[in-house]
Amino acid sequence: MVGIVQIVLIFLLFAGCSQQQRKITTPDYGTQAVKKEIAAANERPVSSPPPPLVLPPVYQPLDPLADRTVSFTGEGVALSKLLYAISKSVGLNLVIDKDVPAGMPVTLTLRNASLKEALGVVMDISGCYYELKGSILHVKRMVTKTFIVPYVHMQTSSVTELGGDILGSAQTGSSSSSSGGSGGGSGQTAVSGKRTLKYSNPEEANDFYAQLEENVQKTLSEEGRYTLNRYSGVLTVHDTKKRVEEVESLVKSVMDRTGKQILIEAKILEVVLNHNHQYGVEWQRVFDNLANNGKLTFSQSLGLQGAVAGAIQYTSDNWNVILSVLHNAGDVETLSNPRIKVLNGQSALLSSGKLVPFWEKEVEYTAVSSGGSNTVAVPQITYNRRDVLDGIAIGVTPVIMTDGRIMLNIVPINSSIEDIVEYKDEAGNTVATAPIINMKEAGTTVFSNDNEIVVIGGLINTTEKNIVEGVPFLDEIPGVGALFRNEQKSLEKREMVILLKINVVR
Repeated sequence: MVGIVQIVLIFLLFAGCSQQQRKITTPDYGTQAVKKEIAAANERPVSSPPPPLVLPPVYQPLDPLADRTVSFTGEGVALSKLLYAISKSVGLNLVIDKDVPAGMPVTLTLRNASLKEALGVVMDISGCYYELKGSILHVKRMVTKTFIVPYVHMQTSSVTELGGDILGSAQTGSSSSSSGGSGGGSGQTAVSGKRTLKYSNPEEANDFYAQLEENVQKTLSEEGRYTLNRYSGVLTVHDTKKRVEEVESLVKSVMDRTGKQILIEAKILEVVLNHNHQYGVEWQRVFDNLANNGKLTFSQSLGLQGAVAGAIQYTSDNWNVILSVLHNAGDVETLSNPRIKVLNGQSALLSSGKLVPFWEKEVEYTAVSSGGSNTVAVPQITYNRRDVLDGIAIGVTPVIMTDGRIMLNIVPINSSIEDIVEYKDEAGNTVATAPIINMKEAGTTVFSNDNEIVVIGGLINTTEKNIVEGVPFLDEIPGVGALFRNEQKSLEKREMVILLKINVVR
């Protein structure tokens, strides 16, 4: 028995001394683990963001007139008594200004009518208004309001007169007789071929503040008054509420109209017509090509043969059609590319070229005493300068209509100096110089929409050119150089084309 116990103890001793192998696991931080975490995150349901936090208003002003009704019936009741009865029925204190027509008779019937609507009707009848301050109903008649009306301090004017007397008031012989049986005689009668077109934009029509004052005066009542500071553009009006509201509407309408701007981009071209287009650019071809895409209406102006004016929608295709037709007609030269912004209703002048001065001699004689009773006429000579534009000038006045269209008054003038004439006195001294001017001018009024091109064409003139051809060096030999030189004159036709791109500045 003792032996068995010993054997068991020895076995337990060896079992306790033996080292047990333990398996230690470490987390996998490698690529596979990361991928598993990402996949698991993607499989989780995505929660929607929380709705924005909406806080209730801290303070909501209470309308004392809300949910209040009033009942009243009266015929020929004085306004003050009616207001007193209404205010008493709803528990309001009443204050009436001294200029309110308190004795004005009012007839009305109110049955559970809204207090706010009832007061509105009474105010409309009496021409007054009210203010509610707490529990005090204050009825007033006159109100004062200030408006800011800024504008540039300027007065513009323009006068354009086109055409003239094409016969120069030629004198023709004719006979005339006098009444009463007295003798008769012969004389001359002037034959006039005057044909003019005059555009006038007077200065008084462009005085902004004068026009505004006149309109305000007509709007105010007999009791109303106003003050206008033109330097700062501050207008203060004192009148009944209804009249002041009418002035406010007037000022708003005027500022809305005058505050708009139009951008005008001009391209002035001159086409040297080739032999196939001696009668000018084929504008009918332009019209046919644009009939489906745009619109081009022609209108005569000043009776010029072949003159056209119209508007087309600005697109790259329409622009290319115009340029293609112009290039087919001849060589195209760009004379000017001005660009300008102009206020609605104001006139703008686009000019390009040079001013050539000409002088005119003026002699005035002044009597100077030479001693005793003798006087001597002493001449005083002055020279007056006159400038002539050798180039192009375009006058444009745009007006934006209520339907969005733009009405344009356009006056293009192209002047070129061909020669200069000198005038001399008996002694051979030059007393004046005057230019011989080749002029092309027109005047027209057209309608255009925003982002359209206004086309003006058909202004053709003929110039004479001297063409000299010769053998180099030999044609310059004195005496015999003419034998090696050929001179001839040729006529060249040119057509001026004006393209105006119109845009309303927003």
